[in-house]
Amino acid sequence: MSIGTGSTKTGAKKTLEVIEMQQYFDIVITADDIINPKPHPETFLKCAQLMGIEPKDCVVFEDGILGMQAAETAMMVIDINEYYKIEFTI
Repeated sequence: MSIGTGSTKTGAKKTLEVIEMQQYFDIVITADDIINPKPHPETFLKCAQLMGIEPKDCVVFEDGILGMQAAETAMMVIDINEYYKIEFTI
């Protein structure tokens, strides 16, 4: 699995550490690794390339509109907003 994020490498690393998920991702492509940010598909295409997988065989789980636009140009995309709900209590 890989992560393609619009965050910086420092931000992505810190987030993965905080949620204790860094061990699950060998490839993390960030804004520091690309020239064209989302909605350009470069982030996700680079993930696929480094994993050695054809883009058409990838599934992207995305929560942002620009990321969905980037992914749908070459890959299958799943809008994860449909699967989680954040509740706030006061």
